[in-house]
Amino acid sequence: MKVVVVSGAARPFGARMHAANLTRALVARGIPARRFSIEDPENPLVDQDPEVPRVVVGGDREVADAFAITALIAQHVDGPIDVGHAEDPIAAEALFALRDAGRVGAVVVTVHHLESDVRGEIERLAQQSVQGADAVVCVSRWWADRIRREFNVEPYVVPNGVDVERFAQCPLDRRAAGERFGWGDRPAILALGGVQPRKGSRVLLEAFARARARLGSDALLVIAGMGDQARFHAGWMEDAERLGVRTVTGRARSEHADVVELGVVDNEEMPILYRACDVLVTPSTREGFGLVALEAAASGIPNVLSDLPVFAEHFADGESCLTVVAGDSGSLAFGIVRAMRETAVRERVITQARKVAERLTWDACASGYIAVYDAVVSSPR
Repeated sequence: MKVVVVSGAARPFGARMHAANLTRALVARGIPARRFSIEDPENPLVDQDPEVPRVVVGGDREVADAFAITALIAQHVDGPIDVGHAEDPIAAEALFALRDAGRVGAVVVTVHHLESDVRGEIERLAQQSVQGADAVVCVSRWWADRIRREFNVEPYVVPNGVDVERFAQCPLDRRAAGERFGWGDRPAILALGGVQPRKGSRVLLEAFARARARLGSDALLVIAGMGDQARFHAGWMEDAERLGVRTVTGRARSEHADVVELGVVDNEEMPILYRACDVLVTPSTREGFGLVALEAAASGIPNVLSDLPVFAEHFADGESCLTVVAGDSGSLAFGIVRAMRETAVRERVITQARKVAERLTWDACASGYIAVYDAVVSSPR
């Protein structure tokens, strides 16, 4: 079975991480799989793996041209492709063209989560990709239920995975990892995804300001990743000023700050970043799966998660995570303090979350996708 895994959009970032890890796991299982991605030197979120054929993104610097992806795949892959696996609607459009030309036997589309925009263009592309696919895979049961209701399509469910050893075996201790980023052993609360609405960034800032009364003035909020709305970030900065919270950008000046915006952290440094912090906080209002929660679990730090159904599919409140009410800064502040200060709770959550991570591996993810590929190859369209 010959498989290509394709990413055609810069966002969501987790979709391309999914593509990279899944492709490696498929190859490890003996499946001839190749990955195709996008290239944009101006966008730090776009991977530049030299072994992966890439196509330059379009004029809006977010998506590639579907026809260019089609040509790239045709150029690098000889003979028919059994399964084309699309990680986003743009990749799906390219693979549909190859299927129509007889170069691809079946197209599998992964839905990480549904986006929206004012013009409705994103929803239209999502609908086309879902309804045109030979099989649709969702990373959570909650999103599968939504796809079933909205598009009358019966999806498979294959959860994401995590490389437990990669995150668990960071060679640095807590202080040394903190020194790498500039804050040493200061109590550090980590949030990933940058400053943006769906990550609950404004609620997080207020919750952090409230939690510092219990944690001490040396507590630090670390935000990594790249946000996507300048106007929202301006409001967030106004909140910081109102709350008396000092913010800085980058690593060099973290000793003078209460909040550090690291920006995009290289993938190779992510195990060190988790080790450098004491808790991961994910107060999102929408997530497809929550891959970072698995990475934190593998790294040995506790998760404080908003009460989204996708988190509850694998993490249990008070056992493998602490669950807080989405949008409620008081609930979030309390959860942060418990995760940082209540030793028995912290140790229990870390231990049980590690079991969750050990169950949800990329090998298990690959096994699930192989079953989907077998099903679509053996069934005529």
